[in-house]
Amino acid sequence: MKKQSILFGIVGIITLIFIIAGCGEQQKFPLNDKELNVRSELTPPPTQCEPVTWDLIAGQTIDVGSVTVTNDADYIYITYTIDHPDACFGTLQVWVGDDLADMPQNKKGTPIPGQFCQVNSDWCFDATGQTSYTFTIPFSDLDNMGVNTACEQTLFVVTHAEVDMDCDPETDEHETAFSGDESGSGPRWWFYGEYSICCYEPPSGCQTETGWGGNTGVNVGEPGAWWYYFKVANGSPQTIYAGQTIDVGIVTYNSTQLTITLTGGWELQDVAQPVKIQGYNEIPDKRPASGQFDTYKGTDLIITVPLFDYYAIHLDVQICTP
Repeated sequence: MKKQSILFGIVGIITLIFIIAGCGEQQKFPLNDKELNVRSELTPPPTQCEPVTWDLIAGQTIDVGSVTVTNDADYIYITYTIDHPDACFGTLQVWVGDDLADMPQNKKGTPIPGQFCQVNSDWCFDATGQTSYTFTIPFSDLDNMGVNTACEQTLFVVTHAEVDMDCDPETDEHETAFSGDESGSGPRWWFYGEYSICCYEPPSGCQTETGWGGNTGVNVGEPGAWWYYFKVANGSPQTIYAGQTIDVGIVTYNSTQLTITLTGGWELQDVAQPVKIQGYNEIPDKRPASGQFDTYKGTDLIITVPLFDYYAIHLDVQICTP
């Protein structure tokens, strides 16, 4: 009996040690290139989340298209689309926040879309003649405005559009449109939607990072959104960097193909599109939104690409311990 008691005591001590050790090994992940404590213990997803779509209603009752909202680790994407015959957009305005009281509005609570770009100059766009447009809103912009961007935080999204019903600027067939599944307050009609920021919980025992392929770094170790790009004139191979400074592999280029080789136990994350590539002949002056890349998106590590002078190569990578 005494031996059994001693045995149970030893087992209990070992179990307690494992519990304490496990609690002490929580990963901390950088968000928006700096440590942000507003995202709880989860990180935003390495790929875009399941989108939320609302009807785009013009003139109170006419369904002219849709607005789709999703997010990835760095951005919220708000895509306007018209599918009504012959119609196209005029000016588009969007507002995002965690409190509708902060939205530009009149004394009766009706939004003033023309003032949305006073909050952020990028929240208005002249889409005259177009049938689709995507606003790409950095989480860092919302953080700087004091908006809560924690995991699963509900954001209010107000999307307004001027719609030219016959896409002819010479006629007067214009309507105001809003999207969302909630009716706004006040005497005038308008709609808004609620969007919950989705997050990604990495597999147990795995460290997840964002990686960029190329030897030319931008804002590395400095304020601002860091990234690297692949300059063809610099030859190959060039390094893949994750988390700004971790060497996780190489990229090679032979004028028709990019080949990605991950080393040191690093691998692609098990997500829908861990490899995103955009070719450029002029490199952008700030980090591009990988969710908008259209040269390539997928899971391949050997990719045939059109000829460009530069490539932005975005990778969702991880390293796991048994």
